[in-house]
Amino acid sequence: MTNRFLPLFMLWFAIGFAQDDMTASIAEAEMKAKASLVNFVPNPNTQNYDLTHCKLELTINPGVEFINGKVTSTFTALSPMNSVTFDLMDPLTVSSVKRNGINLTYSQTQEELIINFPTTIATGASAAVEIIYSGEPVGTFGSIEFASHSGTPVMRTLSEPFGARDWWPTKQDLNDKIDSIDIYLTTPASFTAAANGVQQSVTVSPNFQKTTHFKHNDPIPAYLVAIAITN
Repeated sequence: MTNRFLPLFMLWFAIGFAQDDMTASIAEAEMKAKASLVNFVPNPNTQNYDLTHCKLELTINPGVEFINGKVTSTFTALSPMNSVTFDLMDPLTVSSVKRNGINLTYSQTQEELIINFPTTIATGASAAVEIIYSGEPVGTFGSIEFASHSGTPVMRTLSEPFGARDWWPTKQDLNDKIDSIDIYLTTPASFTAAANGVQQSVTVSPNFQKTTHFKHNDPIPAYLVAIAITN
């Protein structure tokens, strides 16, 4: 190696070893996710509807491994529907499901949320359900992670290919893209939140909580919906 290339090599070498633990964790999670992609099979119980819009309202303190969430999902029935199934891992517990303000019955399995309708939704009809849930999420291949950087709490998601269900109820399908999404992240006011799309507003409440609204108007699969919170 000639002397003129030595400084460049040393700079590259130093940068390579300067990556922090969070960056290494993200890289490892990405590699594992890509490896698992070949084994992904969509849930057959979610194939009778098309997701058109999702509104995520999440309250998260990056220093506490817990999520309080409300997700409103709008969908179009592809066949007559007496129930709708969303992918959701069981460490997250649903406490309420409503449609048009009316409570619906539901049940949870290890990996699913099944919501029942009092009347059949006809093929081609649109409907929306509001799901309230909470719990300590358990990430798959780094799909959601709470950590720290230089003593500051950090949380982020990396859901490819099937990790979205680890932190919000959705249709974990690589082919059905959601037409648009709205994400509202409520955090302690000292933190900054990031998500897909364009930031619409930031509102600080009297109790030192901050809600940041992002809007994404392009079709997106559930696994690409992502959030991050830190300073």
